Amino acid sequence: NVFGPTKEVRRPQDEEDERKRQKQDKFSDTFFGRIAKSEYFERATIGVIMLNAIEIGWDADYSARWHKPDNLYQGPVGFIITGVFFSVYFTLEIVIRFIACRRRRSCWKDGWFVFDTTLVTFMLLETVVLPLVGTGGPLGQLSVLRLLRLLRIV
Repeated sequence: NVFGPTKEVRRPQDEEDERKRQKQDKFSDTFFGRIAKSEYFERATIGVIMLNAIEIGWDADYSARWHKPDNLYQGPVGFIITGVFFSVYFTLEIVIRFIACRRRRSCWKDGWFVFDTTLVTFMLLETVVLPLVGTGGPLGQLSVLRLLRLLRIV
């Protein structure tokens, strides 16, 4: 056979089925497991990631044109609302995925989970801790790291 064994060629549908099977095995059949397995949950999260990228662009543009305070809660109300919304959504997403795992220790072996948890930790640090402590400076520039969540879309 000129083209080699055709049984070894993977179709995109086979890869999609494998991805769904892995997700089914990873998450339990509990309430939170059904949410974590849901395509709606995944698509909603990707949509929120895209909105967050737009908000980061809006923030950067606003900061370049007008001075915006380092403390989130001293700036325009739109940034306060969006900052808190994204922090709450992404924190809930991580908590749901963690609770939904069949084996919680295996979550820490999942590269995407560790990556997302790290980014959410930075986001909470930027949104909650730094404004309370009153620290700005180099740690106040953590919002740029949120753009890394766009990697999940790829």
